[in-house]
Amino acid sequence: MGFNSGFKGLKWPNIISNKDLWKVTGQEDINLEIRKRKFRLIGHTLRKEDVEIPKAALHWNPQGNRKRGRRRNSWKRSVIKEAGRSWNELRFLAADRQKWKGLIDNLCSWKERWTLLLLLLLLLLLLLLLLLLLLLY
Repeated sequence: MGFNSGFKGLKWPNIISNKDLWKVTGQEDINLEIRKRKFRLIGHTLRKEDVEIPKAALHWNPQGNRKRGRRRNSWKRSVIKEAGRSWNELRFLAADRQKWKGLIDNLCSWKERWTLLLLLLLLLLLLLLLLLLLLLY
């Protein structure tokens, strides 16, 4: 079945936003999916034995000086920046799977929570406006 024949009720000339398309197809934002997989992999790697190659590679710190200029970001630095925690805290959290899953859920659902917060603020403003109108009349 081609897209022109009506995939899930959508036909080609119809314009639909990406968020609506994701809801219709049951998919998530690709950025959230990449972030989830990145943190799942880092948690899996941190739970490995110290002698295993992936964990040793993750803890490897290259020696020597680099050229002048901006410091290059490593994968480890990007994880620390996204998580907003130190590397030792991440190692401690990864040891407990439930805590690590909670961290992933918190890091990967910020857009949904932000949208909910905005909706609540809008509702509060509408209620205040309604109250103000009632007080004036």
